[in-house]
Amino acid sequence: MKEYKGRVPACGVFCGGCPIYVREKKPCLGAEINSLRCENCKTFHLCCQEKGITHCFNCEIFPCAKFKSFTKRWLKYGQDFIENQKLLQSIGEVKFIEYFNFKVEEENIKENQMEELDKYTFDAQIYKTGINWCVDVPMEVTDQLICKKGKIDIKGEINGFSFIKTLIPVKNKPFRLFVNQAMMKGGNTALNETASFIIEQDTERVVVEYEIPNLLIVYLNKYQLMPDFENLSISKKRNILKYLSYIKTEETLLANINKLILQLQNKEKNVRIP
Repeated sequence: MKEYKGRVPACGVFCGGCPIYVREKKPCLGAEINSLRCENCKTFHLCCQEKGITHCFNCEIFPCAKFKSFTKRWLKYGQDFIENQKLLQSIGEVKFIEYFNFKVEEENIKENQMEELDKYTFDAQIYKTGINWCVDVPMEVTDQLICKKGKIDIKGEINGFSFIKTLIPVKNKPFRLFVNQAMMKGGNTALNETASFIIEQDTERVVVEYEIPNLLIVYLNKYQLMPDFENLSISKKRNILKYLSYIKTEETLLANINKLILQLQNKEKNVRIP
């Protein structure tokens, strides 16, 4: 993807992720400059124009069969147009563009980050606390890592299986690494067994971090779901918090938080918003 700061066309594409926009030879200049291309689009622009609306999410029959078919074809380019339309409806066009440009910035950080990082190895027994599996990370390891706002972002391996997680502080005890089902299965291990770990600092999340809204903290604590939220993969938590950070009104924020709470209560595997 590339940075793009123009308007969002009726279909809801982020032009910076369009293959025609990012290609080297004769690229499209985006909907803002190449407006004629979009305005001649019978599938979406002219259809919306006839109905007196700006984007497809305003339509009473959204998503129609035509839109679903178009969305399916575009998934290979990394954009889900139905989700794009929902995001547009929720946060508006300006925040929509900012959201995707932040994703572009994150990708650039990842590509440019070439620093060799130290890796640390240790063995630890998997135990259960509440309903969650976890291990204690030796202090001689965590003392070498960067702690930000009380937590340590890491990536590593359990018995050779890769994962990305956050180490959680525990009062007067070592940092705790929660072990989810995917890690158990991938590492071919089980409760009460000792597993071998290799971990290193995850610098991507040291650079880019999103605050957890106070309202979300209240609801997670109210329903005793904070451990479940913390046990989500780093990428899922980051995407959730990033999305919440762009919401304009408390009403919309609460609606999305309730959706998240319900998914956590139902122990759904693919927890996500919107």
